[in-house]
Amino acid sequence: MYQEAANINWQIVAIVLPTVTAIVALIASQIFAYRLTKKQIISTVLSTERKEWTYALRLDVATFISQAIKLTWTANNLVVAANAESVRHAQELLGAVALTLSQINILLDRSKESHKTLGDALTKFLI
Repeated sequence: MYQEAANINWQIVAIVLPTVTAIVALIASQIFAYRLTKKQIISTVLSTERKEWTYALRLDVATFISQAIKLTWTANNLVVAANAESVRHAQELLGAVALTLSQINILLDRSKESHKTLGDALTKFLI
């Protein structure tokens, strides 16, 4: 074994070893950079999707509240002035409220307690 070490050309080893180390470091850094960039892109996409989801939910809840107030006002006035046009308007408004509620329920994740509570509270309003 000692004789084998004596036969090694140390000049070649001195050239090859740093070169191999540099190549391995270059490949490892590229793999690390790729994985880091991939994680950043995924987190950016998820963040953007979450913002869009939050915006859509807020918009639908605001629309629901607005329509619910209009429906309540229309129902109160319907008692006073019960005519065919008022009844038709109330029916259209009720349909719009139901559609908005459906859109909200589609956005909600019923496995989460806060989402379930919101969906149940909005549904109870119509029942």
